[in-house]
Amino acid sequence: MAIPKLILILKRLYDTFSLKLRIQLYRAMGVKIGDSCFISAKAYIDKTKPEFIEIGNNCMITRGCMILCHSDAKLGGLKRLWGAREYKKVRLGNNVFLGVETTVMPGVKIGDNVVVGAKSLVTADIPPNSLAFGIPAKRVKPLKDFLKK
Repeated sequence: MAIPKLILILKRLYDTFSLKLRIQLYRAMGVKIGDSCFISAKAYIDKTKPEFIEIGNNCMITRGCMILCHSDAKLGGLKRLWGAREYKKVRLGNNVFLGVETTVMPGVKIGDNVVVGAKSLVTADIPPNSLAFGIPAKRVKPLKDFLKK
């Protein structure tokens, strides 16, 4: 019985330490991250221009999420036939929850108190106090209506 408890304690210590270290590394690279945030070890935050990404307080970025601040869609392949790589800022407000495998595209602003459903593709701004999901993600209802259930 003592061994399983020890393993559980060690796992909790590792999870806590690795989360704090991950957030500190993102901050050192230039990502603005508020207090009391969770960023899954399996989330991806774009490192091409980390200073273009801002995450508010008390946010949860779950497994498989991607936050992108650049796009090569208008590049025209490796030969750059059409143009150049685009960079745009991304902002997540306070109290934002990104469901599993959600992608946030460059140029998006997500307001305070927003829940984004799993596997959503956020291509446009989401207003505060909203539940949003889908491809592309759209506001489905006010957050207070979602929280009543």
